[in-house]
Parts: sequence; structure tokens; C-alpha cells
Amino acid sequence: MEKMWKVQVTEKELLKKLIKFKKEGYNHVTYLWGEPFIQKNFWFALKIWKKLWYKILVTTNASMIQYENISKSFLPYIDQLIISIPIIDKKIQPIINNTKAIINFDKVFINIKKYWKWDFLKINTVINPLNINELTNIVNFIGWYWVKELSFTYPDLDYNFYWKKYLKENVAVTYFKAVKSLLEPINEAEKYWINVKITDIPFCCLPNESFIKMTDDYDYGERMKINDNEEELKRKSSIFRSNNKDVIVNSYENDKTKESSTPRLRKYSDDCKKCKFYWECWWFSEVYENYYWLDEIKPIKK
Repeated sequence: MEKMWKVQVTEKELLKKLIKFKKEGYNHVTYLWGEPFIQKNFWFALKIWKKLWYKILVTTNASMIQYENISKSFLPYIDQLIISIPIIDKKIQPIINNTKAIINFDKVFINIKKYWKWDFLKINTVINPLNINELTNIVNFIGWYWVKELSFTYPDLDYNFYWKKYLKENVAVTYFKAVKSLLEPINEAEKYWINVKITDIPFCCLPNESFIKMTDDYDYGERMKINDNEEELKRKSSIFRSNNKDVIVNSYENDKTKESSTPRLRKYSDDCKKCKFYWECWWFSEVYENYYWLDEIKPIKK
């Protein structure tokens, strides 16, 4: 927040921002990127948001809500939770998290059940070389606690402070390995009636249409078709095919470049005319080819 607002985020500054947004008609707050529970003014922010009748979504690694006193103080103010669980195994946690901290997820979910209202709870697992064979264990763990929303996410490769070898060994696996690792946990999730989402893996790397329908891209396309008519889509989109009503909508109304219409630093490919789905895919991370080249991308060829 301090980087974005260019000022120190004091309670006074925070209050001014929240009131300003409320007057402009906003009624939802999403708190993400960086662990919110360790932020100095987070509890104050939660209480003010609630007094202003905001609906609050918080993303967290749950390192703090394993402690009952924190959960008791904070969780009653939060409507929706997205919890990052990279792995359950406490021996591997410090390696993945690059910290000595260990999270007891049993305590986390005991506290959630005790102090939270259960509006919406989702687990997000970023696939990496250290947890690729442990994804089914995560499904079984959250299924035991009656969690019904789970997303498997391909990691963001645009880490300027990592070098290539470290990325390949510790952060990112190939799309082929990532998809192969999802087959068993997705089948296991069906037993618990868990709704699975797949994020940031291109359509052409997925084995069939049932997998495609699990992607965020599919949801996005469906929402755009439902919410906008064709003329409105033409006006808003930087990518429109006249022989096809399905488009990718530009997220930035005044910026008509193709780069700006792709989420999460992925790039649109003019070369891909054989997508198995019926609108243009966003393809892969714009830095993916720097790590794995394009041999495994189908129908894209090197």
C-alpha cells in the first residue's frame, strides 16, 4: 500500500481512503499481496471497513491465524478468506516458504471454525517442484475440514530477483509436469465435492474440455459473454474477430495494446489459430519461453 499511495499508511490516511472509496460507491475490499495480518494497521482497517459496511476478502498464508488470540480478534471482521497452502508437510514448509516459520494448518482450521462466519473459504496452492507430488495430500486435508473451493495455480515466472536455474529447480515446473500432477488430486477432489480451479495454464496444455472449464480464463470468457452484448464488446475490446462473437475484453479502457489486455503478464499469440477452445487463448506467461522454450506448447511449435 505504501508503494502504491506514495505515503506512509497511517490510521488517518487509511480512514481518508476508505471514506473516499465509500463515497464513490465501492462496497468490497480485497486485501492481498503481502501477509496482511502482520501489517501494523490491519486490525484498525478491518474494524473501519466493517463500520462502513464493506464486504471484506482477505488472502493470507495463515501463519498468524494458527494462533487463537489473533484469530479471535481478527476473523470476526472478515467475510471471505483465501488461504495459501503450498504443502502440509512441516519439514518441507520452510524450504518452500524460504523461512523458518512452520504453519500448523490443523490449528488454522480449528480457529477458522471457531471464530469465522464461513461466508466463502478458498484454498490456493501454487504448484512447484517441491510440492508437485503432494497435491493429493492437500486435497485430502482440506476435504476433512469441509473446504469446498480449491485452486491450483501455475507460478508467476516474472521474478526479477531469481535467477533462471533457481526458478527451474525451486519455483516452476514445465506445463506438462504441472498438468500431469493435477490428474490425481482433481479426481480426489471429486470425492469431497470440492470445486477445483486451474489458474495460468494455457488451454492447449490441458487434456480435455472438462479441464478447460476449470480455468479462470474460461470463467472470464463466460462472464464477458453474459454481461456484455456484441456491440459493447466491440467498443471495449482491443482483440475482436468479426467472424466470432467471442472476444477477449481489454481490461484497460483507454489502452488499446494487446499486452494490456492479458492478465498476469501473459501474452496473446497471433500465431495460435488452432486453439481447441472457441475463443482466443491468452497463451502462456510472457517469460515462459526463457525457461522452457516452446516444445511442449501444442499446437504452438518451436
